[in-house]
Amino acid sequence: MQGHMFGELDVRALHPLRSIERSVYTLGLPAVTAVAAAVAVAAAVAATPVEAHRVTEDTVASIVGEYWDTLEIASGASLTLRSDGEAGEAQIESLALEGARFAVEASGDANAGVVAGTVTFGASGAADEVVVAHDGAGAGLTLLMLDSVERGPGDLTIRVENRAEKPVDGMYLQSQMWWNAGDDVDAVERNGGAAADDGRGALKISISRGAAMRIQPSGYAADFGNLVEYRTNERDAVLELAGDFVVRSDTYVYVGDVVEDGTNFVLGQGGVLAYGKGDDAGRILFARGSTVRFEPGSLLVLEGDEVEELGERLRLRTSASNVSGLGNLGVLVNTSAQGGAYQERGHLEIDAGGNFVFVGSPVTARGPMAPVVSRLFEGVMENSVGIPAFWRTAFAKNDVEALSQNSASWVEVGVQTGTENAVIRSVRAHAFDPDEALRALEHATACAAEREKEVALREQKAGEAAEGEESLKSKADGLAKLSHPNLPIVVDVSRTTMRDDTTVRPGDDWTLDRDEDEIGATFYGRLEKPFGLPDLLWGIRAGWSTADVDTDVVTQNRFSGESNVVTVSIFGAVPTAYGYFSADLLWASADDSTTMPTYGTMLVSNDIERTFWSAGLGWTSPAWTTAGGSSRWSGRFGAGLRGYRIEGSGGELAAGAETILATDYGTRTFGEASLTASFTGEGAFTSFNEANDEGETEAWSRWTAAVLPRSWHVWGSLSGYALAGDTDVTLSVRTVNVAAEYAGSARFEVDGPETASVSAKLGAGLAWRDSTLGIWGAIDRGVDGFDAKTIGIRYGYVL
Repeated sequence: MQGHMFGELDVRALHPLRSIERSVYTLGLPAVTAVAAAVAVAAAVAATPVEAHRVTEDTVASIVGEYWDTLEIASGASLTLRSDGEAGEAQIESLALEGARFAVEASGDANAGVVAGTVTFGASGAADEVVVAHDGAGAGLTLLMLDSVERGPGDLTIRVENRAEKPVDGMYLQSQMWWNAGDDVDAVERNGGAAADDGRGALKISISRGAAMRIQPSGYAADFGNLVEYRTNERDAVLELAGDFVVRSDTYVYVGDVVEDGTNFVLGQGGVLAYGKGDDAGRILFARGSTVRFEPGSLLVLEGDEVEELGERLRLRTSASNVSGLGNLGVLVNTSAQGGAYQERGHLEIDAGGNFVFVGSPVTARGPMAPVVSRLFEGVMENSVGIPAFWRTAFAKNDVEALSQNSASWVEVGVQTGTENAVIRSVRAHAFDPDEALRALEHATACAAEREKEVALREQKAGEAAEGEESLKSKADGLAKLSHPNLPIVVDVSRTTMRDDTTVRPGDDWTLDRDEDEIGATFYGRLEKPFGLPDLLWGIRAGWSTADVDTDVVTQNRFSGESNVVTVSIFGAVPTAYGYFSADLLWASADDSTTMPTYGTMLVSNDIERTFWSAGLGWTSPAWTTAGGSSRWSGRFGAGLRGYRIEGSGGELAAGAETILATDYGTRTFGEASLTASFTGEGAFTSFNEANDEGETEAWSRWTAAVLPRSWHVWGSLSGYALAGDTDVTLSVRTVNVAAEYAGSARFEVDGPETASVSAKLGAGLAWRDSTLGIWGAIDRGVDGFDAKTIGIRYGYVL
């Protein structure tokens, strides 16, 4: 048996528990980390002993520090020990279920640890149920340890669950149960591989992703620093063997994502079968008549010596015909070489004697980061101090092939935040629109005319004043004109929800969620026949956006981040007999940051910077117009050419306080062609625009002008875009803080922005004398899974 120590409790076997004095007993557990999770308890608990306690009804109790000498749960009753806030712990000398349910649960950052010495299930013949669960909404842990188990004729169901709907940063195996199953592999072997009827009821075990179970012998040390942790994926379901376990015809074990269909043992997607290290490695035997199924995505993890003893550790005594899906089971082998990385990958076969045998080959680095990872691995194997601690930890938890794939994903994160698609979408959404510009300028002209009319009316009613008073009034009118330059400004506020399906590496599918808020202001103006040329419409726009970025993958490469973008653009357009010809220039600066939980730490990059330049030329056809009553409708076609230049740096990637990689995105130039069809409609509310006569007071006129809208307008468009040129990002990656002899670099391409997409926009608004207010929405779709939905409000005012 392996000896351990945790917290303030010295190395002691838990069986018999009575050897531990109650007055000094505590689960003084170390703090939880993503690699070695443990329960944190602030101080030792000296609980008052309770000689016996019997639960006769459904009971939910919060635990902090509890001790029971004897705890019984009567038939039909249930006891749930919960920890919702502070760390909770309980010690039970003797636990008996009599056809009852016993659960240990925790939520959020709370931890719950329960240790029981002697446990009796099914003695009355009634079925019992045990549940170990954590809601996965924080960094907490739930642990139940049963040392010595006695089972009667009643059935037993055990469920170890992580109830998280979506993994949080740093997710690990948050629900764990350690127990002695009471099996003896040697006894079954002596019976020719058949499991004799020992009077015990059926056993059903379900282990969800993010949860683990360890089968261990009685007297196993309470080492909470040696919690079950898995080495490649933080969302696996793990069954770890440190003791004997027999799968009988009335045993049902479901690990990972599986359909519970009556098969005796199913290792499903995300299911992992592993062994305790060294002398703690256990044994599993599939007894005669049992059925076994391995599903795609299942995995067996072995140490080097376990491969040599595979026939001892993994015993097949049922017929080979009862084993299905063996080809779905992947096998990783750790040779226990210095550095601890997996060195072989392969599969299992069944030989002529009906035994499992391993067939594999050495693991090698693959993919674009292979040169970097291979050099680092050489340094790890040499135990060089010139290798940052992060890489040593990473190799101890993964093989070089998987690590080379994962590290490529890490440096691609900056490209996958959706920023380039977001900037390009914003450029398109706010490009020159002649109908919008003309509407704003015509509204400003009408507003200026009414303002002048109001001044004239006031002068008329006031009559002629004294010469001195007239002089003062002229000065006042001059100030009034200065305060009203009749320049239209349009402020737009929008919210965009963007999703983008991306396959970064084989088997690593990301669905990016980007929620972006943008605000911008556009000034419109008109120069009438400058230098004898046609009228010039001009505009200046400045905008700022901020976005939260997240992915809903369930692998260790899940990331989140923030993005901030500032844009400035100018445009000009001239009307001709052939329509409007326009030109524009845009500058944008993007600053992104990302975090990604990996290998027990957080990868952080705060310096993902990109600068965008864009210049465009466009043509918009003359309007086809039709009128009816007080409304007018028109339509246009348009085409455009645009060029983009993006300069960027991925900055440095840090693992905690260690900087490990530096990336550069280089400079890219590419072009865009677009086609657009648009329409507008507008009309006046005639009943609100009658002249101020028939005895209407000036106050009434001002009230109607301020409150009642004068006109309405609608608009819409459908556009198609295609990019061509150097759209893909060329990543240059190099190691940082690595000894020169083990330093490496890589260069490879990553998909850039969406190369083909369509956009549909629709809006409607109202106009008052001085202002306009509209609402609009847009949908953008790309050929490679890009999808964006925007809702916005547009407010215009004549200054």
